[in-house]
Amino acid sequence: YAVQGSVVFAGTGYVELAIRAGDSVGCDRLEELVLETPLVLPAQGGVQVQVVVGDADTPAAAGARRRSVAVYARLDGQEAWARHATGVLSVSSPDVTVQEPADGVFGSVSQAWPVPGAMELDTSQFYEQLSESGFAYGPVFQGLSRAWRRGDQILAEVELPEAGRGLA
Repeated sequence: YAVQGSVVFAGTGYVELAIRAGDSVGCDRLEELVLETPLVLPAQGGVQVQVVVGDADTPAAAGARRRSVAVYARLDGQEAWARHATGVLSVSSPDVTVQEPADGVFGSVSQAWPVPGAMELDTSQFYEQLSESGFAYGPVFQGLSRAWRRGDQILAEVELPEAGRGLA
């Protein structure tokens, strides 16, 4: 997508890089990913990207195997690497019990949706407003269909647009 006329590497790209790195070391879950610095793609030339996975950390009490992951990049011709994202990879276990937040926002599938007490937001002009602010999202990145606010939480329904289906 583009921001103020510059093409920026999409956040979903960092997710894909981290998941692929996790797969290569036996970690099938991306627990957390923090985007630190946007990667602005040059109009010409290339970008080198490296994904670094840390050593396995096995807490004795939990029995879970976790690893850090970081995504670095540099433009062709540059020597210094810039860190763009950091996160945590882990091994999921079939006997792990998923704990819900205390307020039950992310409860079971049978929970009412939208969440009681949430106020629906008007999303009809969302991407047009982003574009006017200098954020240009291509058709594949325009999947927001509905959104609600409950206190300081935003809840959303997002679906891959028809333009992105079948791409892989």
